[in-house]
Order: sequence, then structure tokens, then C-alpha cells
Amino acid sequence: MDQGTLIELVQQYKHLYDKKHKEFKNKLAKINAWTTIAEIMGHTREEVEIAWTSLRNRFVTERRKIRYTPTGSAATTEWRYFKQMSFLEEHVTVRKTYGNIELTQNSSQSSMLQPSTEEMNLSETEQSQQEIKNVTEEMSVEVDFMST
Repeated sequence: MDQGTLIELVQQYKHLYDKKHKEFKNKLAKINAWTTIAEIMGHTREEVEIAWTSLRNRFVTERRKIRYTPTGSAATTEWRYFKQMSFLEEHVTVRKTYGNIELTQNSSQSSMLQPSTEEMNLSETEQSQQEIKNVTEEMSVEVDFMST
């Protein structure tokens, strides 16, 4: 499938990617647009929708790489369709992601919960340690209660 052609065709149907467009929530309009694109491309509607989702996800990934490049580093991407997909710039929102809480073993305590954040100042660390202590105490009380 020619991805460059797919990008050009999708760009012509603003209601496929612009949440502010009056037809964005109109499922029939979207189906008709995808069907037209599929016929032009010589593929099924499902195939072009999947290909578009893949392209859009790649654009978001590449954009995130550029946005979060460390200071002093060159902010570029090698992906050949990045410039062509730049019309999505105002329609894609990059949200901050948070890590999961990790369970780690510590020799002085049976288990300890530690948040997996990258940047924590001292007061946040102290607060987290207090929360961990509280959770550990609660877990200990529950175990004692269950064993009696």
C-alpha cells in the first residue's frame, strides 16, 4: 500500500482526524470517506483504516521523540512521512505518561512499594517513604489479622 498516497487522501477528509470538525462524530460520513479512499487505493476499508492508524501512531511516536529530545541534542527524525503528516500537529495531543508502581524486595523489609518516577524532589521522596511505610504497616496488620 502506498502510504504517501494514503496520507494525501486522508488529509482531504478533515473529519477523519479533526475532532472539532462538525462531521467528526458522524459515523456514516467516516465510513463513506474510508470507503472512497479504499476504492482509490484498491484495498478494503478495513485495510486502509488499519494502515492509517499505524501511520498516525508512528507520527505521534516520532513527534514525542523530537519533543522530548534532551537539550543540546539534534531534534530530527529519520521517518520519511513525518513532514507529510505534519498537518496532524494541531490535532494530536501528547499527554504525560506515568510509570507503574514497582514491587521490589529489600533485605531489611519484606517488601516495599516504590513509585517509578524519573524526577522526584526531596519532599516528594519523604512523602513517598511515609506512604510506603503506611502501606507496609497496613499489609502487616492484614496478615496478622488473617493469621489469628
